Amino acid sequence: MAEHTGPDKSLPGKDPIVEGSLSWHLAIAGLVLILRPGVGVFRPAALVALAAAVLAALAQVGVRRLTRTEPVIRIVFYFAVISTVVSALPLVRAWQRPPPQLWGVLIALGVLATLAQILLTQAYAHAPAAQVGPFIYTTVVFAGLMDWLFWGRLPDLPFAVGAALVCAAGILALRSMGASTGPPAP
Repeated sequence: MAEHTGPDKSLPGKDPIVEGSLSWHLAIAGLVLILRPGVGVFRPAALVALAAAVLAALAQVGVRRLTRTEPVIRIVFYFAVISTVVSALPLVRAWQRPPPQLWGVLIALGVLATLAQILLTQAYAHAPAAQVGPFIYTTVVFAGLMDWLFWGRLPDLPFAVGAALVCAAGILALRSMGASTGPPAP
């Protein structure tokens, strides 16, 4: 633990903790530019989204801790099983059979989400949550790019600047990962 708390001796002048904090701040600034929250952010639905973000962060830290003792596939399996059971509870009151044409999309989404969870869990096995976090924010960037590719909605200047900041945060996170996992000092 001590090797992650001070400046890295293998890269003079580089402090992974400071770079990690900077990458997080850059990512948040980028998200603000992309999402442009306004007065509507104070609606009750925004509080639900905030609660979801806090719970997701807790889950991510928990997954990171589990990777110390459990294989990635086991973590993802139990994560999926428990998530399915918990999400099925409110479903009991609102179940509607999906139309047949929707099943292909639902299966594809399930496969993609499972692959994403495996990769994310693998990332947590190799780096602290604070270093993986800036890459999670790229989902907003990819969603904007897919909006452009699939529906023709062109990204505007704030989106482009925000996406650049999120990418810069990822680069800084990679640098701090390299610094904190580099060769030990003599």
